[in-house]
Amino acid sequence: MSGLPSASSSSAWVDVTIVSAGALNMPGHYILKDAPEDLITIPDYAFLIEHKTLGKKVFFDVGMAKVLLLRT
Repeated sequence: MSGLPSASSSSAWVDVTIVSAGALNMPGHYILKDAPEDLITIPDYAFLIEHKTLGKKVFFDVGMAKVLLLRT
């Protein structure tokens, strides 16, 4: 199997950086039926996507699921 092709000025390559945007701690039974009362941590991530050739950046925040935020 060959590797990825070399980047060129016409390539659509981007750099992606994961960013920790915090976390939510809640009892396990809020998410899983019959789960223990122990707290579980749900991470929240965002991504910085950079296209170096075009000089453009996009910041994409995954966020928290609405169902998690409404149950607390």
